Amino acid sequence: METKRILRDETKLFEEGATLPKGTELQGRYEIIRTVAIGGMGTIYQARDKRFTKVARLCAVKEMINSAPDPHLRELSIKNFEREANILATLNHPAIPKIFDCFSEGNRSYLVLEFVEGQNLESLLQRTASFLPAEQVISWAIQTCDVLSYIHDHKPNPLIFRDLKPSNIMLNNQDRIVLIDFGIAK
Repeated sequence: METKRILRDETKLFEEGATLPKGTELQGRYEIIRTVAIGGMGTIYQARDKRFTKVARLCAVKEMINSAPDPHLRELSIKNFEREANILATLNHPAIPKIFDCFSEGNRSYLVLEFVEGQNLESLLQRTASFLPAEQVISWAIQTCDVLSYIHDHKPNPLIFRDLKPSNIMLNNQDRIVLIDFGIAK
């Protein structure tokens, strides 16, 4: 039996378990393959972009279900989600996923992003019983500083990534870092 519970967050309420089933199509284009993560702000799916018929182009679909009972909270959630889309659309850096699309269907809003194959740093740290090699940690730190410098120097408006934590740093299959979740960037 699937348990549903309400997760409380400063900007919205999200009903856990209300995920899209495998095979769901969004916009007649994005076919859901699997659920990647469920959090307080929404769900991340791996999907296939069906416009590319000769290749399997994978993408990440970030879903926000706007079910906050307070209209002001709903409006704030939508504005934050739209702000994230607009921020990502202005950025071009190898450590930031590219945005491909954004749209709404009913009370759900979606961002379609480059899919980052790999794991987040938090998962890696939880599975690692010993210290990580210093050279590797230094490499990740330099990469993180590089992308933070890029967004802090962003023109015309510098950005601040306000949610830097291991779960928002992905390590791709080339052992390069990628920042994820620009939802509260300013």
